[in-house]
Amino acid sequence: MRSCLPALVFLGLPLALVSAETPAAVDAGAVRKWLLAEHGKLAASCKADGLVEEACDEYRMMLLANPASAEAKKGLATAGRLWVTHWDEALHSKFKAYRADRKTLDAAAAEKFVALATRASAAKSAEAFIKRALEYDPDCKEAREKAGQAFVEGCGWVSKAEAEKRAQGLLPIGGQWLPAKDVVERRKKWAEAWVVKGEHFEVTSNHSLEGATDLLARAEEMYGALMREFSGVVAPPKLDAPMKIAYFATRADLDEHDRAAHPGRPYLTSWPGFFLADDKLCHICPMAPHVITTIQDTVRHEGCHQVTYFMIPAIGDYTQRPCYWVIEGLAAYFETTEVRDGKILVGSPTHLRIRTAREEMAAGKAVPLVELFRMNQSSTQPWYPQAAGVVHFFLNAADGKYHKAFCEFYRIVQEGTAGEDTFQKAFGRGPETFEKEWREWIAGLK
Repeated sequence: MRSCLPALVFLGLPLALVSAETPAAVDAGAVRKWLLAEHGKLAASCKADGLVEEACDEYRMMLLANPASAEAKKGLATAGRLWVTHWDEALHSKFKAYRADRKTLDAAAAEKFVALATRASAAKSAEAFIKRALEYDPDCKEAREKAGQAFVEGCGWVSKAEAEKRAQGLLPIGGQWLPAKDVVERRKKWAEAWVVKGEHFEVTSNHSLEGATDLLARAEEMYGALMREFSGVVAPPKLDAPMKIAYFATRADLDEHDRAAHPGRPYLTSWPGFFLADDKLCHICPMAPHVITTIQDTVRHEGCHQVTYFMIPAIGDYTQRPCYWVIEGLAAYFETTEVRDGKILVGSPTHLRIRTAREEMAAGKAVPLVELFRMNQSSTQPWYPQAAGVVHFFLNAADGKYHKAFCEFYRIVQEGTAGEDTFQKAFGRGPETFEKEWREWIAGLK
């Protein structure tokens, strides 16, 4: 989902660039007041409808329009939890109505910034206004054209010079433009693989540009869900550069890389993907025929390991400490990340992981929580669905009653400092006391 929060502060201009005497400055002030009012209306509507995450987005937009807005500051301070414990059809209908209203506002805001750019006398001012227009509406045709861009099917908006090259059937590689068929063939070699970048991830792939772009989108969605879940308990990771994902065209390509990059390490030839702290890289390849999970689920799972690695620096080795199940349980839980009409959701009862947890429990295959909690890294593997189900319970049951304690518990395990009594300290009671409650929760998911 595209973030509603622009990357730049309001107008993106030092005061010196827009003199108070110019008509553009007067117009800019009027636009700022208009934005403050319109985002305020949406914030109030979202708050009334129970759309907390969306209300907070609008409060932040108000602060971009006016950093001193007391209404926005109070709204953010009193908004409550961002994470979602339920999402029914009634709430989704309200969300879709909000998205329609926000789309109208985005289009109107973009139009106003384009008008400001047209009237601006300074090139830097015009450029900043165009950037603001595109932050509100990336598909604003007039803003794109003023930025010297043209639309190319399957590629999006690019510079006019690039569009002309692509219209001739050329693609860029190695600092030059060559026939597309030649470029596609060269990209199959890892040394010249495709590279696509997002806000938090970068995917390198010799599979295909489309495949790399798809995995990037799935990883970014998972990141948004994970950050929302841990909001207020654990801070987002501080990244100097995007996290790296390697998407290999074949299993053989991955194994060749593995042998060269990690000599002496046991090869995980049956795994469709894995994250290694050694090189801080997610390794992904196409699924084998017998694997029932999807490559999208795999990048969400391994991406979750990657994000939590950067988010919670390890002090010790969690693979050798108690409660390892929660490391894989959280990653398996975030395989369920999905986007519905622009809303990032997680925990669907129909997803393979959660559905399997419910089916295994109904068949009497689930192990007692005390036993699950004692398992080490290797013995946990057959119990990923149950681990995901237990995470689902602690994050969502009782309207989020255990949510904060769980996030803090996870932080300690991820640090590698967990002990036999870590769970007891976090929750004030042992895992055996949750046995009946978690089983009833999973059985009730439909």
